[in-house]
Amino acid sequence: VGTEKPFASRFLEAEAVPLAARCGGFHIFHREDLRRIAPLWIEYTRRVRAFAKAEPDAYMDESFQDWAAKKGTVSAADASVKRSQALWQAEMYGYAFAAASVGVSTIVRGDTMLYPGYVPSPLALPSILHYGTDFYLERQLPGTLPRGIFGEHAPAAGASREQSHIYFNKMALTSLDLFACAASSRRLERR
Repeated sequence: VGTEKPFASRFLEAEAVPLAARCGGFHIFHREDLRRIAPLWIEYTRRVRAFAKAEPDAYMDESFQDWAAKKGTVSAADASVKRSQALWQAEMYGYAFAAASVGVSTIVRGDTMLYPGYVPSPLALPSILHYGTDFYLERQLPGTLPRGIFGEHAPAAGASREQSHIYFNKMALTSLDLFACAASSRRLERR
């Protein structure tokens, strides 16, 4: 979302905007590309963070999918989660804008990680769900596979979203204690 107009245009020349890819998580680089990207990655991250602090409403409206349309209907807890992810998200924009500005295109593989705004292929489901992304699974009959959905979608006829979908966002699991899980504790003890 933020790698498109109008947000990306605040930081990139018009010809570089199409090269900015929605990505995050991990990257595999050719070292010569990384030498060109790295200094600008830091610079663009600083510029994006400065913009986010100076104009937080514009930052949220332009860099989060459908934020302008739904910000009045989002719960205070969900809004807090989105705002807390805003500054660390700037680092991902820093990379995308730096790579685009030096002409390096990014290949995003849908079979490895599912990124915000991308629809998974039914032939190769991703192994990793990108953090900070809203995921919905349609509730299905027992024994059938649920369809994954990203973003805002209308619930099935006659059903509320809560009845027809299961919602998941790793950023919302703020009280999760991974060390309280029995399996995790046993693995840690073995090391």
